[in-house]
Amino acid sequence: MDSLMISSSCKKQSQLEIIYSCVSRLISRIHKANSTMLLKNLKSYLEEGHRNDTIYRCVNKDIQSKLDTFTADAITLYYFCRETELETGEDFKILSRMIGGQIQNVDGKVELKPAKEISP
Repeated sequence: MDSLMISSSCKKQSQLEIIYSCVSRLISRIHKANSTMLLKNLKSYLEEGHRNDTIYRCVNKDIQSKLDTFTADAITLYYFCRETELETGEDFKILSRMIGGQIQNVDGKVELKPAKEISP
């Protein structure tokens, strides 16, 4: 494995952690405010050890599928919280900023921006 492959893996791992952290943080806020309001498919983010199992025990070949899953969860959560009292909260603003910086809409399909287009 050469340094370019390691660098590429590190970038994807960092992107994975950024998206996961934003989604997880807003889910925790929703759960604290009203646990019955949370979407069932997002409850796994609340499980103990989920972060470690999902991010830090992830092999390189699984990163892209997890990025796609977390991106879809972020978009779902964004539309779920829009036009509610959660929209004014700090966690929603962080999620919105992450979506603007990491995700793009190409021909009606939501996907991650290429690494070169993501500003630090």
